[in-house]
Formats: sequence, C-alpha cells, structure tokens
Amino acid sequence: MKHKKHLVKMDERQVAIQGKANGIVLVFLMLCLMAAAIYRSVTKGETGWELVALIACFPVMMLARRLYGDAETPRDYRNRPLPTGSTKKERLNRAQSYAIDGLTFAVPMALINVGLQVISPQDQDFLRFLKGVFPALDRVPLLLVTTLITFTIFYAVAFLAQYLVTELVLVKQYNRLLEKLDGDAEESDLAAPQRRKP
Repeated sequence: MKHKKHLVKMDERQVAIQGKANGIVLVFLMLCLMAAAIYRSVTKGETGWELVALIACFPVMMLARRLYGDAETPRDYRNRPLPTGSTKKERLNRAQSYAIDGLTFAVPMALINVGLQVISPQDQDFLRFLKGVFPALDRVPLLLVTTLITFTIFYAVAFLAQYLVTELVLVKQYNRLLEKLDGDAEESDLAAPQRRKP
C-alpha cells in the first residue's frame, strides 16, 4: 500500500517570518561577499566573482519576483509609488527617480574604487592605462579622472538597467494587471443584475 506524502503548507504568519529570515540571510551573505571582495582586492589586486555576485543579486531578485507574479506598482528611492501612465509628466517623474537610483548606486561604487586605488595603486591596471593616456597628469588628478570615469560608467549602467526593467517590464506588467482587474470588475457588474432577476 502506497503512503501519501503530506506536504506541510505554511500559513501567512509563517511565510512572513520566513521572508524576514531570508532577508537576514541575504544581508549576511552580502556582507561576506563584500568582505571577500575587499580582501581579494587588497591582497591580490584583482576583483573576483564576489563583486559580480553582489552587483547581480538585485536584478536577479527583481526578476524572480516578477516571475512569481508580483505586479506591485513601481516605487521610487523613498518607496513612494511611481506614476504608471504614459504622459510626458509621468515619464519625466519616473526618469528623475531612475537618475536618483543611479546616483545612489554609482557614488558608493566610485568611492570604493578610489579606496582600492589608494590602498593598492600598483595593482590597478585601469590606473596604469590612464597614466599611459594622460602622461602629464600627477597622481591626484589621475585619481580624479579615474573616479569620474568609474562614476560615469556605473551611473550609466544603473540608470539604463533601472529604466529598461521599470519601463519595459514593471510598468507594462502593472498596467496589464489593472486592465485585467477593471475588465473583471466590469464583467461582474454586468452579471450582477442578471442574477437579481427572478
């Protein structure tokens, strides 16, 4: 006789607790990866997969949420809902939010890059490359140029990623959900008078 497998399903309280526990584990793993990336940069003068994992974890998390059907309204840097319409004012409002998100990502990354160049300047290939391009620059101006280039690259990547994900995925998905809910509400309103007839 076969025994049926009983899957224990979590209730809403347990799911919320598990989500908080997963968040704590994620922060712990990010701190470990950050420590490993800094240690590798200081001792070996190179960046490894730890930095790639740190940068990639947020897009992967957002993608996983969308795959599981999360269609919440997109939010800005202060966790306020962004407008999801297609007017010029609403698009500009969203673009300003992407710009601020890009700054909050690019500034720390540029500062980390400066710190790594100060700690181990002899191991920085990019710094040596720029020294070849700008041989007249001393160390401090060269660090400034490197910081500006690094900031520009990270800002452009963060802005573009936020723009593409929000405009092409989140806003469209949220608007489709609203249209579906409106359609369902209209169908139920039309069906209600027919059910009331004797």
